[in-house]
Amino acid sequence: MAIAALYDIHGNLPALEAVMKELEKYEVDLLVIGGDILPGPFASECLDLLLKSPLKMKFILGNCEEEYIKQMDTTYLSPLPDQVFEQFEWVRQTLVPFQELFISEWPVSLEVDGGKLGKILFCHGTPQDTNEIFTPKTSEERLLEIFSPVKADLIVCGHTHFQFDFEVDKKRIVNAGSVGMPVGKQGAFWLLIDEEPRLMQTIYDFQEAATRVKATAFPNALDFVDKAILNPPSLDSMLQVFEGAKS
Repeated sequence: MAIAALYDIHGNLPALEAVMKELEKYEVDLLVIGGDILPGPFASECLDLLLKSPLKMKFILGNCEEEYIKQMDTTYLSPLPDQVFEQFEWVRQTLVPFQELFISEWPVSLEVDGGKLGKILFCHGTPQDTNEIFTPKTSEERLLEIFSPVKADLIVCGHTHFQFDFEVDKKRIVNAGSVGMPVGKQGAFWLLIDEEPRLMQTIYDFQEAATRVKATAFPNALDFVDKAILNPPSLDSMLQVFEGAKS
């Protein structure tokens, strides 16, 4: 059984198009979309592209979809900074009611039988929390707190937007990376699981993608072009941010 996992697309349609095209090279039995399709300049179009695919597909919630669902309640006070809240509001104007309903039905995790790899658990942040942050630099004590209760043999996550692969308590922890907003270098990053988990990178036309995003009315489109497509933040800088966020 071959499984592809795409995480943190964030409305980057050119990146998603490139990955979906590359998937045609592989006999994928299941495509898992690991959350955070939104916000981004082409969130609605990304959903359309995925739903039109003939591949068998499962979706799980990311922290951004959870926040989006909470914002459907008019009494909810969002903790997001104004700049990010504006992006969510813009996306809300582009999604159709069916897409909103579809998102609201996604589970927070998915478990599948991986054959010789054992049970595979797909989650966004951690098995307990879509928004929880951990990295390979997280203390062993904390990693054991997170993963020791989990029964799966392989845990696939995203959220931090960069790929990694390590073991904790005899469990393999793999981050699929980000299709739409990578860290460290340009490209669309994802995971292919066949005989073993394989960390994948897809190169696409970055300048053409930048042009397409600039032509949208997405708030802070130029910032998205710079940080998500042309000049992704360095891994070291993001590790400092993530470790600081946990202290």
